[in-house]
Amino acid sequence: MKIKLEASKIRERDLNLLLLEEMYSSAEFRQWIREKLGLPSDASFECGRHMVVDALGESDLELDFASESGVCRVLVEDKIDARFQPDQILRYSKRAEYYVCEKRDCIKCKTVLFAPRRYARSKVKGFNAVLQYEELRDWYKQREDGDSRISWKIALLETAIKKGRSSRPPKPADERANKFWYGYWAMASQEFPDLAMPEPIGKTGGFNFLFPSSLLTRVFLVDSPSKGKVALWFGGVSGKSGEETIRKIFGAELEDDMSVRGTAGKVMVVLKGKEMNRRGDFFQHVEEARAGLKLARRLAKWLELNGHLWREYLS
Repeated sequence: MKIKLEASKIRERDLNLLLLEEMYSSAEFRQWIREKLGLPSDASFECGRHMVVDALGESDLELDFASESGVCRVLVEDKIDARFQPDQILRYSKRAEYYVCEKRDCIKCKTVLFAPRRYARSKVKGFNAVLQYEELRDWYKQREDGDSRISWKIALLETAIKKGRSSRPPKPADERANKFWYGYWAMASQEFPDLAMPEPIGKTGGFNFLFPSSLLTRVFLVDSPSKGKVALWFGGVSGKSGEETIRKIFGAELEDDMSVRGTAGKVMVVLKGKEMNRRGDFFQHVEEARAGLKLARRLAKWLELNGHLWREYLS
């Protein structure tokens, strides 16, 4: 059976989850990783986390190993072909220092670059260790022996390696935009779970739908970080006449900083925040993102309080 994978559709997330799956499912792999990364001989894998975000940045993976002396943590940055964002390597070092010295929930924290050989030689300045795709592929090859699951994993890694060598990689702007959305989504999931932002798989566009429980028939909550706007979209009304309809429906409940704008097919009640560059580094916009999500939460609660007026209009 021939396995066909398209290099253009392989994402770092695919490799992250492959690594995490192996950590949970293979004792032999866990031993190999422990030795490869120079962890204590008594360190046993405890848990792993995917897409971890805090004020100091984002880890693609975080792996915890329990030993007699305490928890050893590994922060993994995965790169297929995208460039490092400004200060990205430094943020990994700062986060490792924070975990050990301030948060104190581990006694040692290592930073690891997981990438193809052409991207990461045996040492990369700023990282404690390097794990090359080719090393993992070769580890699998030694154990293949007709196992179709392992053959698939080898094919995935070889396709990712090929993508890294490609003369026509995906547009950097798209890679950066998706990375931005993942950072934004991780913050929303951790700090604003009530907004129910969907995971932005493959997303590069300029706005995103949110799904708080207060949404009503023909009403959408939309976040547009590149424009610095959060809005409730009311369907079934439009244009200037729609603006007047929304003003009549909600009247004095419309707050001073809420603007009403009618377009084709909808009318928006808008709150303005600060614009963000969705093709830049999300962690340069953490405070603006948090402020924008607070505006989104405010609109969701406003709708919860005043949604009966819209329901009466529709009835």
